[in-house]
Amino acid sequence: MGAVVDVVDRTDVTVTDDSSDGATGSARVVPFARERPARPAPIARPTSALERAVDAAGETWAVDWANTLHGEGRPVSGGWPGTLSEARGRVAACIAKRVGPARRIGPEELELLARRAYAAARKAWLARADVGVED
Repeated sequence: MGAVVDVVDRTDVTVTDDSSDGATGSARVVPFARERPARPAPIARPTSALERAVDAAGETWAVDWANTLHGEGRPVSGGWPGTLSEARGRVAACIAKRVGPARRIGPEELELLARRAYAAARKAWLARADVGVED
């Protein structure tokens, strides 16, 4: 007994059993297994002026923290001490300063930009921190 395969369309295949006496068995529909085309690598888009400003604000935030600690005679060590709440405030101030109050951003964009500023600050902090110093 063999199987007869009829391609119905590009998404389904009908498979019927073929018997030697000419009788046809019941048909069932099986999903057509086709290969998906490989996705091209994402194209890195250039960062916008606002994203660059937010990155710079995050780096400045880390430098400000480090300078404050140095001024108090304390070492810059350990993990990044900033919070996302502080990052949101810094991003809001950055936007107001750079593009003015006419530029309104939604809560989703504010959150993305705050996370970006936080990441930039954390990276700048860790680049300056004495990780091995314990008090």
